[in-house]
Parts: sequence; structure tokens; C-alpha cells
Amino acid sequence: MRGFLAVFLCHLKEIIFEKFIDIDVASKFMLKALGGDILEYAINQMAKLSGVSTRTLRYYDEIGLLEPAHTNEAGYRIYTDKEVDQLQQILFFKEMDIKLADIRRFVSDADFDVLQALEKHYQVLVKKRRKIDQLLTTIERTIQYQKGVKAMTNEEKFAAFKRESLKKNEALYGTEIRKNYGEKVVEA
Repeated sequence: MRGFLAVFLCHLKEIIFEKFIDIDVASKFMLKALGGDILEYAINQMAKLSGVSTRTLRYYDEIGLLEPAHTNEAGYRIYTDKEVDQLQQILFFKEMDIKLADIRRFVSDADFDVLQALEKHYQVLVKKRRKIDQLLTTIERTIQYQKGVKAMTNEEKFAAFKRESLKKNEALYGTEIRKNYGEKVVEA
């Protein structure tokens, strides 16, 4: 099957896709799809795939954050699917403004659960999206107010900010306040 695949890919390269597909990358994807070899990426391919510079990848290796699977005979760093997945996790953590030292600690922990981390990333991003949506709504209303199109109360000007403060206070003190003052007082 692999011999046929190699011949087929060579013909594709010659006939149709020479200008459009990197045949080496395409053949590795085909082999992987057929249960063959593990995908391997040289550092420049990994950089192109992820959008992270080769300099950053070398730095991540230097600090022990993302080490390549191995180096080839020429000394090039080679990455596999495992490192691709790990780099994705690193980038998710970076998007949450987590320091590299902390990210290294998380991903190198023997108890690190990728699925649990992804679910947490998702929850954090949904929460950020809600906050951004609230801010956008307030900005849209304020623009309309500034243009004289719609009226806006002073309370509405701060609604998005208040909701965030109320959520923080609820998370920190909600149980205690309800216990001391009762549900009706807190809701009021």
C-alpha cells in the first residue's frame, strides 16, 4: 500500500499539485491517515504550522518548556504530534496571560490532564467573551448616546462594570453575606 501511495504522490506532484502542495508534508499526512509513520516537523515546519517563530521554539527548548522529540543527523530539532499538542497547550496558556515558568510547571506535571486543561481554557474564554460582549454593548449604547440618537442613564453607563464587580463579590463573599444578612437584603 505504501509503495502505491509513494508512486501516486509522485504522480500528483508531477501532474497537478506541484505548485500548490508541499508533497513531503502531504505524503506524511497520507501515511499518518493510513496508520503509518508519525508526523515529524523540522523546526521551520513547526514554526510555519504554529505561527510561532523558530527563535521562540529554540527559546522554549532552551528553558525546558518545549523540547523537540529528537534532533536529526544534521542537528535540526524535530517535532512530532506530541510536541504539536504541547505547543498548542502552551499557546492557550499564554493567551490567558500565564507566565512561561508557570506554564512549564503545568505541562511538565505528571498529573497534567490535557482534556481538563482544554475544558478550563474553554470556560475562561467563554467568560472573557461574555465580559467583552457586555463592554461592547455598553460602548454601542454610549456611542448612540454621544450622537444624540438614544438616551442613556448614568446607571447604564456603568452596567457592564458593575456586573463584573457584583460577580466578583458574589464569588468571594456571597455565602457569608447571605448567612449574615439574609437572601432578601443581598438581592436588594
